[in-house]
Amino acid sequence: MVGLPASLVRRSGPELAPFVSRYWFVAWDLQGQPPYRQLIVPEPNVHLSFVNDAPAGVHGVARGHVFRVLEGTGRVFGVTFRPGCFRPILGSAVSTITDRSVAADDVFGADVPQRAMADAADEAEMLRIVEDFLRRKLPPPDPTAERVAAIVARIAAEPDITKVETLADRLGTSVRRLQRSSPSTSASARNG
Repeated sequence: MVGLPASLVRRSGPELAPFVSRYWFVAWDLQGQPPYRQLIVPEPNVHLSFVNDAPAGVHGVARGHVFRVLEGTGRVFGVTFRPGCFRPILGSAVSTITDRSVAADDVFGADVPQRAMADAADEAEMLRIVEDFLRRKLPPPDPTAERVAAIVARIAAEPDITKVETLADRLGTSVRRLQRSSPSTSASARNG
């Protein structure tokens, strides 16, 4: 990718690991070049992102590819949440933000460190700011979210699971019980 070096992809520490899968950082310098249309491949994750000095956003799971146009210079710092583990943070079904983004303030409250992130000198400082913020904001770990995350990890590890019936069989449960206990997971299994 011309002018788009990814300079940080880091796993979260153990304290935030029940919720956070990883952090990522991308910077670009396209001065004097045409805008770049960046393809973003969908994952079964919710993301919190800080792009330049724009308001931070929470991005729900996308069901298809998304494009973002990059131009000039800029940077984005992102937090990737574990599949199934954002519901306790959101306080409602994650499906309510599927294929859309919402202001981070609407999810986390008015003290999202947007200005501090925009003013941070580098990605290491951004990481420290975000981790301090998340430590104050995240709820206690949720056993249901952990169970859903384990199911999603199993689906990812076993690519031959393409139907909810196969997943239910491998988990030793019924399709109906799986759908009742973790409807977002059964949808993920159906959608591959």
